[in-house]
Amino acid sequence: MSLLSSIFSKIKSIGKQNDKSLFKEERFIKLFNGCYELLRIQIELSVKYLKLQKKDNNFSNSILDSDWVYGYICGYVTSCFDNSYLKNKEEIYSSAICGILHLLGIRGSKIVKEHISTVNNYFLNEIKNKNSEYYKGGVVGYKDYKNFITGKVERTLELSHYLNNYSEMIDEMVVKKIDVKTKHLLKLIDDFKKKNGKKLEEKRKNIVNKDKLSKKQIIDDFVFICGSLIELQFVLCDYSLESERKNENTSVKDTDWVAGYIFGLQDGITQVSIIRGDMESFNEIYKRLLLKFKIFNKKKVSDYDLYVENINKTKMNMNNPNEFDKGLLVGGQDMWSFLKKEKETLDGLSQHIQDMLLDKATKNLWTKT
Repeated sequence: MSLLSSIFSKIKSIGKQNDKSLFKEERFIKLFNGCYELLRIQIELSVKYLKLQKKDNNFSNSILDSDWVYGYICGYVTSCFDNSYLKNKEEIYSSAICGILHLLGIRGSKIVKEHISTVNNYFLNEIKNKNSEYYKGGVVGYKDYKNFITGKVERTLELSHYLNNYSEMIDEMVVKKIDVKTKHLLKLIDDFKKKNGKKLEEKRKNIVNKDKLSKKQIIDDFVFICGSLIELQFVLCDYSLESERKNENTSVKDTDWVAGYIFGLQDGITQVSIIRGDMESFNEIYKRLLLKFKIFNKKKVSDYDLYVENINKTKMNMNNPNEFDKGLLVGGQDMWSFLKKEKETLDGLSQHIQDMLLDKATKNLWTKT
């Protein structure tokens, strides 16, 4: 915060007198900081990606200092302000752009004012020259931010893509990254089937068989089946179960939606099992599943007694569904599709978590001050 405060004071020093009050407004600070974070994250993603490829030695500041990158940032920030309450207040755009360029360390500026002449030249001359690298970067940057606010998130990382391509790290970064990701996910699913497929089928037969099984065996089999199908989804969405188990803070998994999904998934398979209608066994299995994945960070099975007791009182109202109910519906539908062999693996939970992680990251950008 102290760094941003310093930057804002320097921005005010280069702005016009009648603009200076705007820089003190909380909404301006949030807009400025959000725009800066979106750009910083793209650069950070590229650096991390290249490190994973063990090719980060080819990444240098000269790439960030290129005319294309400079233009991209100018276009991106311009689009950000054009699509805000500051639309048509072009007189403050330059000051904000200079501040963000300085924060990002572009061209090694020691003070914000070092960017004034280049930014002014961008607006006066470069945006009219279609052969200019400033112009080309500016066009891409302007479109990128517009795609971001219209929800086309997959098209909003052109700065990161450019940095990777310019560094000669990869010819078609997006295609290759998607291809590698797909192969990785297919391998995870294949490994899961090899490891658990036979055992899952045996236990599935156990829980639908009319032969007498011990209550403990029934519960253990249910926990294995449901737990395996849930854990695979956490893995598929790159969600680290180990780090989550060690994390005492509330996370994406600690929500009524996720608890509802687990309930719905379990209920779906219960309907075709030998414990249909046995609420005592159902509740015991459900609490063990919640504990297995440390939902709400509880320590033992009995810690979930009150939560389960309140489900019938406060949830499962499909006329006015809450988050638990929404998760329950997806979990139930997922399991029925699986039982009917319409799906080889379940995906409702993993899709929800990925959406929540993206939403969480986006909200953090716009709520920081």
